[in-house]
Amino acid sequence: MNQGTTAVTSVPPLPGTPPDFPRQILRGDVVAHTYISVSQRLREVLRPEVFSHHHLPPSPNRATWEKLSQNGPSVALGCGIWRAERDCGMTFRGTLIFPVAVLLRLPDPQRLYLGTGQLRGIGVAGIMAVFATCFHGWALDGIGTCKVTDISVLQTEDWFEDRACVVAAELTFEHVSPDLQPYAQQLDDFLRWDWDIEIEKEQPRG
Repeated sequence: MNQGTTAVTSVPPLPGTPPDFPRQILRGDVVAHTYISVSQRLREVLRPEVFSHHHLPPSPNRATWEKLSQNGPSVALGCGIWRAERDCGMTFRGTLIFPVAVLLRLPDPQRLYLGTGQLRGIGVAGIMAVFATCFHGWALDGIGTCKVTDISVLQTEDWFEDRACVVAAELTFEHVSPDLQPYAQQLDDFLRWDWDIEIEKEQPRG
């Protein structure tokens, strides 16, 4: 989990990656594009001068939250679900869901809920309002319109003292499909080449 990191690093293909394998797929296609865009939007709204920004692990545990809590107010973005639509047919289409967690720490429960009226000191109510107004209805070019489907305070039991909490939100984008146009022919050629190799391997030797 890297503090202040909000972009997905482009990693060179590992040795053995077929040369014709479309690089756009390896880089995450629309999933990576949406993740990076959401991360940038979070930094625009919840400024890095106040909030530290992180990648949220797939299965955050107590150690995760303890690490986040060491850096003051924190924002952590994860990549959760690409749920297929029932009628997507031959081209995959579904709903992308990104979990976001905002960790807050203020002197007492009242301020934790209501905040101080400043970004540095925003409370639970303010974070809920941020997601409802700055993310719900946000149009992302090439992807669609963001819907905030849930905003809640996580039940962390005895993980935090009374003056800290985690506000979680789900950001969703419906009807998202892979951007096949730039590499459709390349993918078709690659799959056909791979199929030809498999057939050659299965041919009996004379």
